[in-house]
Amino acid sequence: MKNFRTLLIAQLVAALLLVVILLLAFLQFGKQQLQQQETQAQIMVEQMLSGQIISDGKALSRQLERSLALKSLQISKLDGTILYEQNSAPSQPNLMQRLLTISGKVFQAQTVLDEQQEIRVRFELNPQQQLQALQNHLWLIVFMPLLLGWLPVFFVKSSMERKYRRAAEAVNHAIEGFLNQQKPDNQAFQKLPTEFNDLAQALQRLAAHTRQQYEKMTSDAQQIAEAAYKDQVTGLPNRNRFVQTYEEFNKGESQNEFGIFAITRCTELQTLNQTRGFQEGDNYVSQVADIIKKVTATYKNAALFRLNSSDFGILLPRVTAKEAENFALQLQSRFNEYQKLAELDSVAYTGLVSYETGKALGELLATADTSISLAQTKQPNAWHLQKESSGLENASNSYGNQNWRNVIEDVLTNNRLTLLLQSIQPSSRAAKAYSEILVRFKTHEDQILPTASFLAMAEKLDK
Repeated sequence: MKNFRTLLIAQLVAALLLVVILLLAFLQFGKQQLQQQETQAQIMVEQMLSGQIISDGKALSRQLERSLALKSLQISKLDGTILYEQNSAPSQPNLMQRLLTISGKVFQAQTVLDEQQEIRVRFELNPQQQLQALQNHLWLIVFMPLLLGWLPVFFVKSSMERKYRRAAEAVNHAIEGFLNQQKPDNQAFQKLPTEFNDLAQALQRLAAHTRQQYEKMTSDAQQIAEAAYKDQVTGLPNRNRFVQTYEEFNKGESQNEFGIFAITRCTELQTLNQTRGFQEGDNYVSQVADIIKKVTATYKNAALFRLNSSDFGILLPRVTAKEAENFALQLQSRFNEYQKLAELDSVAYTGLVSYETGKALGELLATADTSISLAQTKQPNAWHLQKESSGLENASNSYGNQNWRNVIEDVLTNNRLTLLLQSIQPSSRAAKAYSEILVRFKTHEDQILPTASFLAMAEKLDK
């Protein structure tokens, strides 16, 4: 603060000296301007007198008053006869006039003689307009150096205050970062004054250590979170991530979000696990996941989840029902190709339902499950799009079961089943030969129903 007061006094003295120097120079300039104005006025009057014959003093006075700003004017003969005389009321001198008078400027009347016409013109210019303009500039000359001299002082004071404030903020920020296990701002340390270099270095070392510990804990936490939200077989997000994603969608700011939600169910998983082993079942699930990935990759912001061992959940934001049909047809086509290669009765069925912001997750899953039940009453790898969801809140399951009930009753009533006998040749002589009976169920459209699904639903409905 002592250095600041010394700087303040030095700036004030320098500003005052500059004001005095500029004031003296400006007064000298003002005198020159007034002197030049008087000289030009005298030359103008001489030209008027020499350029015309003066017979009437009034005519000359009007001409002079139009050309010059006069305080007083007297036109007379050389013998003293006054032809015209005019005097303005005296006015109080302004600050500029007083300063010029102090500096040696004399404000007096001028006299011009024309001996040929025996005319004397005595006049005094009115310098008020010129003096007012000079006085306006005078205020700038006086106050500008003072302002320029004081501004650096205020800037220095403000700079010092900011410097100490930044130092306090940097230390506080670093401490808050340590407490909250966040990364401290290194730029804040760089802004510390040189007086705080030792403190800055110590805080940086502490920040580096804290940051390492924080990053290690963050990495461990992320690994745990990824493991908790990731399916090990397919590498897809699991049901927990799906629930989290859908809840975030419902909490979003936009109230006009819509799209299609689909569940694809791997209906052959249980059969493969029992007949070919769990490894083959995992491979079957992975193949289905790859097929769905390839189809969903063509849709913007689409998300794929593995909801359970046999179900995949698909979110298609901002997709209409018409586009969803194209999506389902692509899935069905690829499933049919895979079915031929894998020699399966079917691969997967897909149930689709539209959704919008605010729709309950339970209702969405129940409606999609109903759509799958409807799809399973059609041809292998079929799909069903549930366009109307109103009225299904309490009857979605019964609606799907009722549809299955009608299909089963139609098969049984019209004997739409076929028994196939397949002889099994033993691999060794010690084994007994036997035959395996296979059953095929058909709809009224002569489409083969999935045997496993048909038997499961028949057992469920006690048929």
